Amino acid sequence: MNKKILSVIAILLLVTSISAQTTSSNSKPKRITFSSGKSEIDESISLKPNESKKFLVSAKAGQIFMVTSDSKDLEIKMLKGKDTAQMKEPGHYDSTLLANGDYVFQVKNTSEKEVKSSIKIIIDHTSASKL
Repeated sequence: MNKKILSVIAILLLVTSISAQTTSSNSKPKRITFSSGKSEIDESISLKPNESKKFLVSAKAGQIFMVTSDSKDLEIKMLKGKDTAQMKEPGHYDSTLLANGDYVFQVKNTSEKEVKSSIKIIIDHTSASKL
């Protein structure tokens, strides 16, 4: 009887752990807003191994979009929105946005250890007005 109880507890713990990991990577994106006249913002981030976090920004066609981090263990990629990725490397993403609207990007920890860092999100508001 004790073995059955221990087996059930182990299964429940496993299911809870898997559910928590799935929830964090599939959660709603965090909306990033810039203060009036500002084109960049810093965001603290803490990710467990293989965990990711999504962010949402509103922007206009022609604007330059960049996300940078000191951590090379972070992979940054665009999930929603039209852009031309000009530079994608660990800890950095740089592109020109091709349409007005909301853009969703993801930051993922690709390492086997927890990463605590910050990311700098930059949208060059002047480049769209030059087009």
